[in-house]
Amino acid sequence: MWDKTSFNPKLIDKELALAESIGINSVRFIMQYAVYEDDPQYFLNTLDKFLNICEKHKIVAMPAFFDDCAFGTNRDPKIGKQPEPLEGWFFWAWSPSPGHQMVVDQREHPKLEKYVKDVLTRFKNDKRIIVWDLYNEPTNGGIGGKN
Repeated sequence: MWDKTSFNPKLIDKELALAESIGINSVRFIMQYAVYEDDPQYFLNTLDKFLNICEKHKIVAMPAFFDDCAFGTNRDPKIGKQPEPLEGWFFWAWSPSPGHQMVVDQREHPKLEKYVKDVLTRFKNDKRIIVWDLYNEPTNGGIGGKN
């Protein structure tokens, strides 16, 4: 949802309006490192737009920096138009962040540190954010195991 080809504020506004109408007051979401890596300023501005929409609907946010869930075959995310969904499949092409190769290659970790610091520096005192999630389900995609 963060990519330049798919970020859709109107659709997000519609979905968060529905969430507000049924009493949802917080939302947790995964941020996609690949989008940040491609264009850090775009990513930060897009996150700000998303948080504005949350605030409009009285919803506070819980951003997650990293995620190892790999439901589909895409273990290393790429920016740009994504494949169309497969009917009847839940999260069939989930894209972990930052992706398998960056997690296992320690030479890449300084890039991830910069990402975290950039985002936290920009949003550290933001009242629209209630809590930060550093890493959702580390090693769930087989990164730490034998998968």
